[in-house]
Amino acid sequence: MTIKLIGTGLTDLYYPDSTLNYALASRFKAVANGNSSTFKVYAGALGDIKCAVYADSGGTPGAKVYGDDTARSISSYAWQDVVFSGATLDYDTYYWLVIRQNAADIVYLDYESGGSLVSAPLSWANSWPGTLSWGTLSADYSYGLAVWGVEDTPGTIGGILPNV
Repeated sequence: MTIKLIGTGLTDLYYPDSTLNYALASRFKAVANGNSSTFKVYAGALGDIKCAVYADSGGTPGAKVYGDDTARSISSYAWQDVVFSGATLDYDTYYWLVIRQNAADIVYLDYESGGSLVSAPLSWANSWPGTLSWGTLSADYSYGLAVWGVEDTPGTIGGILPNV
């Protein structure tokens, strides 16, 4: 069964981000062990995105866990799904979901208590590097991003076996 492994729970995002040639990242805690299959983006414009997951390093993005350099098409004003197979996530661990957009206003963000977002210069043409030079964190905001996939251990809830 496919479940949300990590990402926002927001459903009404209001603020488009017009930033181009930057990696845009939000920090989330994984709610299950699993392998990714889909990257979800709350989109507000047509264009292409590239997706990645970076490890957390003391509250900022650290080393790349997985990056897909394939441009994925996005349509507007809804949650959009793109293929994203290859990231393995561990329950109760913080990661940074990261995208690049080739057109303004594709990704949306909104207020989310405890959320964090940050950006780093990265040209659309470049591949995802192992690490990036990140800017200043913005607290209490999150991008509309999530990763869905298959749990490693079916029948677990949040990576914990139920009492039977």
